[in-house]
Amino acid sequence: MPPRLWIFRTSASSSCKYIARLIKKTERKKKGKLTFTSRLEDTICFHLIERVQFPLNGKIYIPDGVQIPDSELCLFDWMLREQERFQSLVRRYQSPDEYPFFPDVLQTPILKPLKYPKILHENDVNVNSKLKEIYIKHILPAVCVQREERGEQQENYGSAATCDVVALQALSRRIHFGKFVAEAKFVQETERFVKLIKAEDRKGIDEAITNEKVERKVLERLRLKAKTYGTDPDAGSNGLAKVNADAVVAMYKVSRGLQPIWRAYLTPLGLGYSVNERG
Repeated sequence: MPPRLWIFRTSASSSCKYIARLIKKTERKKKGKLTFTSRLEDTICFHLIERVQFPLNGKIYIPDGVQIPDSELCLFDWMLREQERFQSLVRRYQSPDEYPFFPDVLQTPILKPLKYPKILHENDVNVNSKLKEIYIKHILPAVCVQREERGEQQENYGSAATCDVVALQALSRRIHFGKFVAEAKFVQETERFVKLIKAEDRKGIDEAITNEKVERKVLERLRLKAKTYGTDPDAGSNGLAKVNADAVVAMYKVSRGLQPIWRAYLTPLGLGYSVNERG
């Protein structure tokens, strides 16, 4: 008999309610206030605007591009790794919507743990490695100026890498939030998803979770945000944009090109599910 997979500490219905609250926790009743996912888009846009102040600085992504004592990592990986080590001490990675790029360096928090409701079933789905590759190879070249580098003493390597760390962490949080969406969908339409998963209907799973109309609205919203946030108000609507809005939209499309995280998350759940095991 397959293992019990309904391991929620709350009921299925209350799990859905919690996820809905999490998704809309910043939403107010007043019209025009932002949802949680929309605020994450804002965060990502602002971080990219900060990053494009500096050129690509390709050497910070190459091991030995910048010499780091007692480390073979590139400068960017070293800074990301050390930041995660530090942030783990204040329990960043105990939050269920945060996923580390370097789990081997996480430390025991100095703060007492918070009590999070058990929403997601046990899983090891983490697309950070692929996301980082996409960020370096596709996103950055599309938004940053590329020119001949003048060397470590004349380039803002540290500032560029610092911007990269916060931008990539925000992207990771947004991408992995798809697990919560997948969980809510699965709880609401369990039999439908079990049938699709056991039939290995990847297209059907994706279509059951995504909404093309909503996806188009997201792209339109991202384009508008990039243009608005990236333009100096004093320069007017015709002012020079600080970030390429088309590149920001392309970033979203490329990120979505990862194996859909909801499919990776749902498949083992659906394959092991039995209606008789439901608690």
